Amino acid sequence: MMGAVNNGVHSAIQKLHTDQIQNQQMISSVMNTVEMIADTVIQLLLSQLQACKQYVDADDNAVGNDSGNLNDGSYCECGDETA
Repeated sequence: MMGAVNNGVHSAIQKLHTDQIQNQQMISSVMNTVEMIADTVIQLLLSQLQACKQYVDADDNAVGNDSGNLNDGSYCECGDETA
């Protein structure tokens, strides 16, 4: 009887330890995925900002350009978060 109880307790502890390891692995996997998504979003935003900067620089350097702004319907208008 005592051996059965001991084996049951040992099995329960072993299962708990295994579950903890699996939970840590799952959390690590989720965190890696979140970091990857965050890096991708940041890169997309930086690429978009760089494209807008190049567009603004090209617009500022254009011959005969006297507007000085981008309020002409271009894709990089200030406040246009959907660009």
